[in-house]
Amino acid sequence: MRLDGRIAVRFVLLLAWASFLAWLWFSGEMVRYLGPRTYWVIPFGALTLGGAALAHLPWLRGGPSEPVRRSDLVSGLIVVAPLLLVLAVPQPDLGSLAASRKASFGGGGGPALIVPGAGHDGEVAFIDLSYANESEEYALKAGVVEDEIVHLTGFVSEVSPDRVRLTRFYVSCCAADAVPYSADILLSPRMGGYSQDQWLRVRGRIAKDDDGRYVVEPTMIEPVAGPRDPYL
Repeated sequence: MRLDGRIAVRFVLLLAWASFLAWLWFSGEMVRYLGPRTYWVIPFGALTLGGAALAHLPWLRGGPSEPVRRSDLVSGLIVVAPLLLVLAVPQPDLGSLAASRKASFGGGGGPALIVPGAGHDGEVAFIDLSYANESEEYALKAGVVEDEIVHLTGFVSEVSPDRVRLTRFYVSCCAADAVPYSADILLSPRMGGYSQDQWLRVRGRIAKDDDGRYVVEPTMIEPVAGPRDPYL
């Protein structure tokens, strides 16, 4: 029996996608594209598409051969195009340039800003400092008060003579919907200079600047390597 061309095309497409998702899964690269809430999509897709590809094997030579049509090739190209695009572009790491282009709730979300209720008991984080600068009520609920000790790890998105802006992206689904949240770290003349996109670990206490905004007065600033999972 001859190879069924149309089934062979489907088999190759399914196998290509299953292999790509499996690579993202086992290499850990999925953290560059998805947020923690959607990691499950990668192993689920790899197993499902891999199983579908294997299910086509008995039919490759199991009946009358059908030639590959032009419409099959066009459809196949459309299906595989996103995969090729992902492989062709650099890793979607988000840095200071992306942060400057995306609207941050902490950096002037505008009148449409909606501040959620604060219900966590954990340590004050980037998102808390950002929302606290928009709502004093939220600040009290989240424990954003002066002299509270905070620990932050993020990348430098802005540099000023007296401060740096430390940022971290929060991802709900994928890198495309990432939202940056920031905290201003005050600097003294004795502190070293820092550059954009440099990762820092900061320990300090919450204070208010001359404009009444919550900032962090650091007791320790330590340059660190970027984390394996850059998103929160």
